[in-house]
Amino acid sequence: MAPPASSEDEGDELSEVLLSNGVCGSLCQHLAQEVHEVVTTMVSDHHLAPPSVSLLLVGRHPAALSYASSTLAAARAAGVVLRVQRLPETATHEDVAQCITAANADWSCHGVVLQLPLPAHLNAAQLLGGIADDKDVDCLKEGSVRRCLLRVDPTVSPCIAAAVEEVLRSLELLKPASASAARARGGGRAAPHVLLLGVPPLLAFPLELWLEAAGCHVSRLADQEPAESARACLQRADVLLVGARRPDLVAAQWVRSGCVILDLGLATTIPAPAPAASTTAASADGVAGGGSGGAEDAPAVRDVLCLCCSDGLSGMTAALRVRNASHAALVQQGFLEQDKPGHALGVDGTTEQVAHPFGAPYWHSPSDGS
Repeated sequence: MAPPASSEDEGDELSEVLLSNGVCGSLCQHLAQEVHEVVTTMVSDHHLAPPSVSLLLVGRHPAALSYASSTLAAARAAGVVLRVQRLPETATHEDVAQCITAANADWSCHGVVLQLPLPAHLNAAQLLGGIADDKDVDCLKEGSVRRCLLRVDPTVSPCIAAAVEEVLRSLELLKPASASAARARGGGRAAPHVLLLGVPPLLAFPLELWLEAAGCHVSRLADQEPAESARACLQRADVLLVGARRPDLVAAQWVRSGCVILDLGLATTIPAPAPAASTTAASADGVAGGGSGGAEDAPAVRDVLCLCCSDGLSGMTAALRVRNASHAALVQQGFLEQDKPGHALGVDGTTEQVAHPFGAPYWHSPSDGS
């Protein structure tokens, strides 16, 4: 097995992206700058090693490359060491598990990211379960998700779920979080109905819990749900989070006007190019059209907003990854005590109160008025 490549070695293979692109661009930049300041202090004032993350990229799925490219950009901006290990599409479960085991045992590696989606023959849940709890940068393991919801450390969050939340805030579907009550939700605004369509349980679990805590009403539809019973649910959804592609459902005659459609990029197979004359058309400028196959009285066009993962979701996920990795590095190097975010361990083993390096949860940003 080839050794992991550094972020510099991967620069030619992963496309360059700007964290300022897409929705949440300013917040992504704010997070990267915040982490950079913490990393600089870690290295110069406390003589700690900079945070180091191992990212495993299996195959060349476009969405996986988008998330990996954004993570590379965020790591460079924040001063976090990112070691990207590329594995072929044909890699076996044992190949990937061996890489995870090696990263778990590497004391210089503070976080491990298994980039999704994986090729269809690999079991993502089993492989993610092999990542050490203290190196679960994405916070996808069940224990990590529950710790985040309990606010054991308010600076750590499940990356994909928190990224979706921030995208919805940027689109003004959720009330902005305030500095005085960082998790206060809702107010007088109606709770948006978020529908998870074909999102695998591994990701549906943190998405459902996190978005409900943010004030959303969340429901799920499995990717094998019959079209007839699914269409009624689609027409009630304000936000559609798409995991599996369902062209028989995601068409203009079945979604409501004003719906936000966010493709999470989780399909395990690379989607085929759309035919030249499609009955479903969608673009990021907010207009989708549908044609034949629906009810006769259904309108031919719906006004919706369609976003893919490269329209801000991958950038926000990447920024949260480097922040989580920085926190993990502080804990693993003994600067912060696990489960006590406001405490540091002294050289004699005693605990002393310290100011958390990040100071506040990430949503206490200048854009929030704090």
